[in-house]
Amino acid sequence: MILLSEIMNIADLRAEIAAGSVTLRAHPDDENLRVLCYSRNVQYGGQWTEVVRQCRGLIVYGAIGDEENWQLIERPWKKFFTLHQMGTNWSLGDDEDGTGELALGNVDLHAPAAVTDKLDGSMLVLYPHPQTGEPAFATKGSFTSAQALHFTNLVRGWPLHWLTLRTLLARDDYTFLFEGVGPSNRIVLNYPDDAVILLGAVHKRSGVYFGPELVAGDWEAHGLPVAETLHANSIMEATALADREGKEGVVARVIGQATLVKVKQEDYLAMHRAMFSYGVSAVLGIFRGANLTWSDISAVAEAGSVAVVPRIREAIENVGVPEVIAERMAFLNSVILPQAISATNAAAYASMLPVELFELPKPEIKRGFAQDIEHHQKASGSAAAYLFAALDGRIALYGHTGPSEKLAEVFINTSAKALERAFSAQQQGEDKNV
Repeated sequence: MILLSEIMNIADLRAEIAAGSVTLRAHPDDENLRVLCYSRNVQYGGQWTEVVRQCRGLIVYGAIGDEENWQLIERPWKKFFTLHQMGTNWSLGDDEDGTGELALGNVDLHAPAAVTDKLDGSMLVLYPHPQTGEPAFATKGSFTSAQALHFTNLVRGWPLHWLTLRTLLARDDYTFLFEGVGPSNRIVLNYPDDAVILLGAVHKRSGVYFGPELVAGDWEAHGLPVAETLHANSIMEATALADREGKEGVVARVIGQATLVKVKQEDYLAMHRAMFSYGVSAVLGIFRGANLTWSDISAVAEAGSVAVVPRIREAIENVGVPEVIAERMAFLNSVILPQAISATNAAAYASMLPVELFELPKPEIKRGFAQDIEHHQKASGSAAAYLFAALDGRIALYGHTGPSEKLAEVFINTSAKALERAFSAQQQGEDKNV
């Protein structure tokens, strides 16, 4: 048994928890099993103390208030940083754009190191389930994040993975680390299939890091994926490696130490900046700033793409990264096009309502329409909100048909909410690697 107090100062840990720099999340099946992780406050403020850095998926067991006796269950890699060059100087940064820089400290760029592929997904910490002892994954901040649950369920259905993970758990002097990548956990790179890829291990007592070679024989013997090893023998040599298509970069691990450094490719960084600078607020700003008219909405529905609106197309193209442009346009189309079709269907349906209907008092028209809304929705293939807006347009025109400002207004507001929901669904989960 290893106590947490053997690897960190418990008073310092308590202080970081009290300051909100470290979060604790309990396992749903055992409240004494906890995963510790640095908070977003630290990411924004850059207050990377040694205790905070160690809390990156650290799994412990014990009661609150009895931290001195907490047992160390799993010890993943500490928070590590990206190497940046500015002129002839090198620094370590937390952000993709090189901000939040840290001094190199005692990192020796020329020390012997092993270099492996930097994968673009979520770190998965292998641990034994507290009730069954069976293999399970935690992410850096949760036992129940979307990624932890998804990849645990995935390997349960893969017999070779499952049996090999059981074998690894028996080696309880090590913590084994994996990366969960694939379409279900997209960050920047587009992996064709979901996969659990072996990264390496940490010796729990000493804290020394090992690459995938420690257990690659067990894992690769069954044809299971392992992080690729590159031909470089130091961090400095890793910086000289040529960029590889469709890759994020590399991780250099100083041999015999607990030191890791990320070296990221420029094309990946450009794509990352483009994708995340054109997140929900930017795309919503583009959409709202376009001030779509009813003519624009009709054109989108007819053409089957928002690209027919120059104001939207040009704003998206300003990203400058072809893949991101294509993805953002496809995302907008997936959300906006159905709304445009629904709105124009509503307008067409309302235009066919008999003129005599509009000779009735307005409340009577709307009441009768509301009572039969399911029929109108089925007949028109349109949402109720658009149908009522189109109806209001005809009422306002005394039964005549024509462009409806109200319908365009409802379209813009409904589409903006749909964009927010779609982005939320796309980005759900808080344990993507940082």
